[in-house]
Amino acid sequence: MTTLPDAARPPMRAPVRLLLQEVVHARDLLATARTRGDPELTRRARSILCDTLEAYTQALAERALPVPYAVRDELRLLQHVPW
Repeated sequence: MTTLPDAARPPMRAPVRLLLQEVVHARDLLATARTRGDPELTRRARSILCDTLEAYTQALAERALPVPYAVRDELRLLQHVPW
């Protein structure tokens, strides 16, 4: 069995299923933050959701899978609409 040196190994890719679970969790976090009415907590939760959506869409693109329109639109809104 041959092994590649660490520098030559391709980076590990997170399973799409796991990334989607993170998106769902981040959405719940944002909903909770909004109900508490804390602007700083809401801003951080929104940032987390944006990061998880970016990771999810990137993983789909790397695998040549389609990005659902709703996910694409949600990410664009988070990136471009001021809160």
